[in-house]
Amino acid sequence: MVPSFLPPFFSVTSLRWLRTRSQFVVGVASALVPSVGLLVSVPVVAQASWVEAALASEVVAQGTQDVGEAGGEAGGEAGGETGGETGGEADDRPDPGLELSPTDDPFDGNGGLSDRVSQQYLDGDFAGALTTLEQLVTTYQTQQDWVQLGEAWNGVGLVQERLEEWDAALLAYQSALETYTQLNLTDPEQGKLGEARTLNNMGGVYTSLEQPTAALGFLERALVLFRELGKVEEEAITLSNAGALYGIMNRPADGIQAFQQALALHKQQGNVDQVIVTLDRLSTLYAQTGAVPEAVRILEQGVTVAQEAEDPATAAAFLSRLGELQTLAGQPPAAIAAYERAFAAAQSAEAVALAFQVLTQWAAVQADGGDRSGAISQYQKALDLVQNASPEFGDTALDQGQLLIQIAALYYEDGQLEAAQQTYDRALILVQPLDVPLAEGQLLRGLGAVALEQGNLDQALTYLEQALERQRQVSITEESDRLAQQQELGLTLNLLGALYQDQGEYDRALTTYQEAMEAQTQGQNLVGQGDTLRNMAVLSLIQGKPGEAATPLLNAIDIWEFISFRSGSLLDPLVEAYQLLQSALVAANQPEGALLGAEQQRSLPYRLQQGWQQGIQALPPSPLTLDSIRQIAQGNNTTLVFYDIGTRLPANVAEVSGELTPQLRIWTVLPTGEIVFTEQPLFGEAVTNPDTLLELIESSLGEGASAALTPLAALLLAPIEQTLAEAGSTTVVVIPPPLLQGIPYDQLPLGTETLGDRYTLEVAPAIQALVN
Repeated sequence: MVPSFLPPFFSVTSLRWLRTRSQFVVGVASALVPSVGLLVSVPVVAQASWVEAALASEVVAQGTQDVGEAGGEAGGEAGGETGGETGGEADDRPDPGLELSPTDDPFDGNGGLSDRVSQQYLDGDFAGALTTLEQLVTTYQTQQDWVQLGEAWNGVGLVQERLEEWDAALLAYQSALETYTQLNLTDPEQGKLGEARTLNNMGGVYTSLEQPTAALGFLERALVLFRELGKVEEEAITLSNAGALYGIMNRPADGIQAFQQALALHKQQGNVDQVIVTLDRLSTLYAQTGAVPEAVRILEQGVTVAQEAEDPATAAAFLSRLGELQTLAGQPPAAIAAYERAFAAAQSAEAVALAFQVLTQWAAVQADGGDRSGAISQYQKALDLVQNASPEFGDTALDQGQLLIQIAALYYEDGQLEAAQQTYDRALILVQPLDVPLAEGQLLRGLGAVALEQGNLDQALTYLEQALERQRQVSITEESDRLAQQQELGLTLNLLGALYQDQGEYDRALTTYQEAMEAQTQGQNLVGQGDTLRNMAVLSLIQGKPGEAATPLLNAIDIWEFISFRSGSLLDPLVEAYQLLQSALVAANQPEGALLGAEQQRSLPYRLQQGWQQGIQALPPSPLTLDSIRQIAQGNNTTLVFYDIGTRLPANVAEVSGELTPQLRIWTVLPTGEIVFTEQPLFGEAVTNPDTLLELIESSLGEGASAALTPLAALLLAPIEQTLAEAGSTTVVVIPPPLLQGIPYDQLPLGTETLGDRYTLEVAPAIQALVN
């Protein structure tokens, strides 16, 4: 049996599999990037006046929303599903910020009018609150009560913000500043305090207007005043807001410093809730800078603080974030361990929604790692939670249906087609009465995929056409509805294209794939785009047009590299696309292009590592160009010998069954810049089969190595011996694929000498490693 680390040689089965692999994936997998601002609401800072509590809450609200924007650029792909359980429900405002709890009175002052405006504010009657505040302004102006007048103007600004009347809010805050200037004449301390809080609020408005530089200027002015007055709690909140703005401005190091200062002050004040929130934000910024160990350390601190506060729900949320971060860092075992702890904490807190979230995250990690049975187990636990949940949990029938869709998809990917069909049927019984076109379309597409794999093309066509019909009936009320609809249409059209391909209707298949690409692009579904592009390439290969396969494969590789970088791991579709590209270019007589593809694949781990070191919002460095490769050989008077193992694609791919022939490909880059390409079967007279190759590699490193080195030299050196001799270089750099990296190349016999005797020899995993 061939060990699993041998390259996966393409077969007709594998080419067919490429068309149906990801039909259930909507968008980039969640939990690629840690979500931001998800743990707890910042409590209202205790203030003495009737409006300051609300103002402080709103200012902190502006800041926490901005941290979310700063950290969540990739989280648009990643993070939005996580963490809403402990933070309270967001309202419908574009800049939701933090909610006052129903027991908090933002207008805690004297008189019937202040009582009335407080109740109006808490009831959401902002227009009524504004009318009452205008009466208060008139009253305090008449009385020349500068303290209350400043607070009334701040109240007007607060309400105008809730109405999204930003210019009016700024005018109100400016009137408050003028009032506090007047107050400075008789009570400098109160005047400065009011001025500082007003400046903080103005910073919040400019944050909402997406003018972070202006916002930061107001916060810095407020910070000076708070420090002068010794207002530690206000200083800490302002530092947190500044940290959020630094995140928006792509200044994470400054943001970390601000949050660290805020954290120290919150600890000094014993404000556990603010400590928890600050740790949350701080971990995000560390992750953005690529300092994953520091981010992990901060999250673990959050877990400890929450546990000491006897708050298992918040501890579970921190652990859920920790699982996301470990997933990002390419550490699935650590992620699973974090999710295990998170689930236990959520159960302890009887936080059903959070436990449900953790189980689905846990299942996703296991599914991505190929542990389908483990993923099914976690989804089943989540299903049990939903089935036993109280009505307050939500639409449990729909949740059950969606979980069954995930379970069925895993059965499908595992080849358990009967179990997949039965599970889809169960889900359909739950979903159909709900009249949810999107979910019903998913189910019908899943049934179509199963029928297609079973060879029942007529039944598959019926299911897929029904799926398209339901998906086109989706009611579009928000942009998210349109995106979801286009994603689902793209996935169904992709599968329909595969069906037409199976039927030999190639033109119709291509048109359908193009429609799928358009829908996936409109739906911003990168995974779907990558799959469809690859399927278009396979269609070209089946028609004997390998040259036409290169462009969609290159575009697919760009997408999969981006997703690999964001996910922190090399994805199987990317590896397969690279291999298919090299085979297509060789078949199209474009060996230099195939070398570029092989080097791009080989250098990816190094490029990803460089990108990660720059932070998760960076992009990996670009691969080498052909000119760069030539310059390396020319500039160092070196001969580069690049080995790769791939598959020869016959002209009639559609008529071939079984595995295709594995090939050893060798590119020799001469000191002149010339590139010589040779290809031969990997197995032949010298090395007869995979088991023999592995035995020779192992034997070449131990006793009796000479017996193994001779056939390895016949395989690896004999095809290029004359080329090396004519190159005129005394230095050779060998770039072998992972399977062949353990061979002692310096000891391979070359004529009466060894390769190491004749040349100064180096071995590198990729040409890019020579540059870096």
